[in-house]
Amino acid sequence: MADKVKVQILSRYTIKVSPAPGQEKRVIVVTYTAPGIPARTLWIDEDKYSDEALKAMIREDMEKAKEAGVEEIEL
Repeated sequence: MADKVKVQILSRYTIKVSPAPGQEKRVIVVTYTAPGIPARTLWIDEDKYSDEALKAMIREDMEKAKEAGVEEIEL
């Protein structure tokens, strides 16, 4: 089992999107942050949303964020 980490949900709201002309669906937009990871936003179809689905998506997204790393530039 992976180590537990505290994740902060910064915002969670539902919006309507149009994937194609004449089509409409609702998605839940969740912005979160975790230690060492800047704020990131996930879009989840409303009909696929659950607490467990959200946790799984955040875990997967955190791995992607860690792999991508942080880019630094000098100004």
